[in-house]
Amino acid sequence: MNVAAPWQRACHGVFDRDAVYATVYSSGVIRMLDKRTQIYLTAAQWRAVEDKSRRLGISCAEVIRRAIDADQDSEPSLSAVLDKVAGSWAHLSQFDEAYVERMRGEWRERSGG
Repeated sequence: MNVAAPWQRACHGVFDRDAVYATVYSSGVIRMLDKRTQIYLTAAQWRAVEDKSRRLGISCAEVIRRAIDADQDSEPSLSAVLDKVAGSWAHLSQFDEAYVERMRGEWRERSGG
């Protein structure tokens, strides 16, 4: 008979106690390092999380954390976006060096510089 607590059995016995109760013992003070939360999943989402949890041998919480991390890693940084668009107008002849200098001159005139 399995006498584990209900939350330990929630995801097929895979329980990530360190992630859920990550604490630091220093000078007799206990601090929570992780933020606990509650989410609602559809039945299909829960089955997908459970399946991946079983396959990888990790907790359901770890599956969700990894999915969030992967999503954050997939968003491009500002510098990556700027690198992608840099020079995107280079092929347009109306924005040649003479045009840029003419615009700078107008800006200087308006600013009194």
